[in-house]
Amino acid sequence: MSLFLIRHGETNSNRDKIIQTPDTELSDLGHQQAYKLAQRFNMNDVEHILCSDYLRTKQTASPLIEALGCKISYSSLLRERNFGDIRGLSYDEVGHDFHQTDYRPVNGESIEQFSERTTQAWHYICEQSLNAKGHILVITHGLVLRELVKHQLDLTLHPNWRMAEYANTSIIEVDLKDLKTVYLLCDTEHLNNEEINQGGVV
Repeated sequence: MSLFLIRHGETNSNRDKIIQTPDTELSDLGHQQAYKLAQRFNMNDVEHILCSDYLRTKQTASPLIEALGCKISYSSLLRERNFGDIRGLSYDEVGHDFHQTDYRPVNGESIEQFSERTTQAWHYICEQSLNAKGHILVITHGLVLRELVKHQLDLTLHPNWRMAEYANTSIIEVDLKDLKTVYLLCDTEHLNNEEINQGGVV
């Protein structure tokens, strides 16, 4: 059995490079990606879905719940990094690199605060995965996945992991027994050759 870490489907803000708000919805393409994601897992033994409580992740999980009928839990620990007062602005309007490690967004999370929260999120995922008899799916966000890959997972099988593209609905498959070994990294096979927007990670 495996733990699958999954990014939400595309939003118009992803496409247009706008820093997203909690209530950002999936785009039409994002809904199509979520449907294809559900098709990929339709025949698998999924026991539990853990999901960020933001709208775009809930909408990504919706076809999975309908297809699988499994349990789902929502957690604020799985939210994207909070960029505070610059949420809703385009990258051009912000005018600087808001991913710099020393950037502290007003009314948002510093990188240190975000890293601490993603560590708590990983502990939550591990606790929820104890004694699981089926697959566990985690629906979350691009920056969260990057933090988990960087600090929590064993990338021995993926020496070029720093070059990975965290596309919308991309999948990271982790061994559920050791919760370290990564089998698939940012896989989008379920999308076939469909065009994917990878412009923004938040």
